Amino acid sequence: MRRFVVALLATSALSVSAFAADMPVKAPAYRTPIAAPYNWTGAYIGGHAGVAFGNYDWTFVAPGTTTSHNFSKFAGGAQLGYNYQIGQ
Repeated sequence: MRRFVVALLATSALSVSAFAADMPVKAPAYRTPIAAPYNWTGAYIGGHAGVAFGNYDWTFVAPGTTTSHNFSKFAGGAQLGYNYQIGQ
């Protein structure tokens, strides 16, 4: 986990320093058209999945009564929907 955090910090530091080398450029003499804002209207579909593992060990009040249970379960689902954007 520690290596992952160090690698993540190093990667982010390198990506930020790359932007420092970019000098501002003077705008061209002609006017460029302004792009329209993004529209979020539309349908979407998605999914998710996961697995759970576990082990239970029980000791009951009665002498010598114990039991254990190992399990592995799958969970999943899907999303389907439609977004409609009003205004900007």
